[in-house]
Amino acid sequence: MKYCKYIFICFFLFWCLQVGLCNCAYAQQSIAVSGKTTISQSLRKNIINVTFQTVKINRGHNIAALDYLPPDGFDACSIVVKLDISINGKKVFVPWSVFGDLIDPHGAYIEYKKGTYILSIGGGDASEAYHVKVYFNKRTVFRRIVYDLEFDDSMKLPVEDDHYWLREM
Repeated sequence: MKYCKYIFICFFLFWCLQVGLCNCAYAQQSIAVSGKTTISQSLRKNIINVTFQTVKINRGHNIAALDYLPPDGFDACSIVVKLDISINGKKVFVPWSVFGDLIDPHGAYIEYKKGTYILSIGGGDASEAYHVKVYFNKRTVFRRIVYDLEFDDSMKLPVEDDHYWLREM
């Protein structure tokens, strides 16, 4: 019986340590319903700043809101009207289509994997829940993957996979 308690305590402490380390590595930060939210992260000796500009719109007060509001009874929502990314103070090109359809973003975090920076954004609620991964380097955003979390919260099958190319003239 003593050994069972000891094994349980060790297992519990090990689990707490694992969860704590995973959450500390890429802590999700909340995005304001309306206003500016800046997320800063130091990765690979670079300072990455991501700034979201969000606006809360109401169905009855704004004609433009009708295009953004989900059709199933919502009276208000938050939309991203601007997304700026910079690395060490230098702006990264972000196409409007990367953020133009994000409704009710809740939180985001930045990570670095295999030579690429990834901005992960979670938002929506219930049937409108989504997770977006935005892949970028020091010059441009080059990929965006959207996952629908209503049916696939494991994020194995994306519903959208957009690629971007920066062509200089």
